[in-house]
Amino acid sequence: MIWPSLDLIVVARGGGSIEDLWEFNEEIVARAIAAALVPTVSAVGHEIDFTIADFVADLRAPTPSSAAELIVPAAVELDRRVYEMAACLQRCWRNFIAREQTRLRLFSERAVGRELLRRIQEGKQTVDWRRENLQRNAIGFLGNWRGRLVENTAALRRHDPLREIVLRRSRFAEFTRRLATCPPQLVNTMRRRFERAEKILAVLGPDATLRRGYSMTTDVNGDLVRSVTQVNRGDRIRTRVTDGTIESNVA
Repeated sequence: MIWPSLDLIVVARGGGSIEDLWEFNEEIVARAIAAALVPTVSAVGHEIDFTIADFVADLRAPTPSSAAELIVPAAVELDRRVYEMAACLQRCWRNFIAREQTRLRLFSERAVGRELLRRIQEGKQTVDWRRENLQRNAIGFLGNWRGRLVENTAALRRHDPLREIVLRRSRFAEFTRRLATCPPQLVNTMRRRFERAEKILAVLGPDATLRRGYSMTTDVNGDLVRSVTQVNRGDRIRTRVTDGTIESNVA
């Protein structure tokens, strides 16, 4: 038996216990869904049930009936638009043929002579060639348009906001679980490391250096003065010591 090409795969099962739904958590099932060449919809259990199949499918539906509601209207709308374009092209083609036939008929009735009849025949052949060319182009255009619609529809389903929300919610729940199970020893270790770093900063900081008898001198712009070449006679400078600031002029 030769199976027709598939447009969509729906993986569905009604509600049940976790044991009834466990097959949809198996690795072989998840890999098969992820490797599918056509869009996949997972509709396993009720709305509150989540399985691994939901996260690897292109779209998750809360229930099997919801999956049918999600995919059928899109297909019907796609067929309707294709049929409307096909009907429009057919009307345009019929109008074009009727107009050209009318022109040829009038031209034939008024024409005299063999040369004129020859030109009419050439015109008819040109019209036939253009008709065949237009038909081929119209068929190719409809095929390309249908393919692009299918690709765009699949892309939209892959980036469905509901699926992204489910993935983000699952990751947030995992982070919450890991944070809740974090051992207290890790928190204490990090606290001791922070206290040790704070002590080191207190010893090596500028305030500790000032308490040991050193000072820092800056100019009026607040830049640190490291050399006598940075100041001139009469410049205003500020010297910071451990208990305050001294302002002076360069003599």
